[in-house]
Amino acid sequence: MKKPHLIALWVSALWLFAACSSAVADELTPQEFVADPQRETVVLLDVRSAQEWQAGHVKAAHHVPVGEIASRATELLPNRDAEIVTYCRSGGRAGAAAQQLRKLGYRNVRAIQGGGYEQLAEQGLHTQTGP
Repeated sequence: MKKPHLIALWVSALWLFAACSSAVADELTPQEFVADPQRETVVLLDVRSAQEWQAGHVKAAHHVPVGEIASRATELLPNRDAEIVTYCRSGGRAGAAAQQLRKLGYRNVRAIQGGGYEQLAEQGLHTQTGP
């Protein structure tokens, strides 16, 4: 009688493990991004608010707040095979934006682990304030 419950528990655990593993595979650390010799060809998206963008952002980034991804992606990102990396402050919005882009058909999207702006700046990427 307990075997069906154990099987359900194992199936749930395997599903959770698979879900967590796939999420991790779609992230990269700020150090990995900075060390990537191909990073100049990556479309870097800052998905933070306008106020956060104005306070400071990576110079090479494009600003698309996470709430505008669905409405602006096709206009700003016509190549669905382009390598896209999202960043925010703490990781939640970068992950959500990456997930939205994947649902829209973008095939090569990753998020900076833990958000990234401060960490990218600390790694030496050029930053600026204002527009």
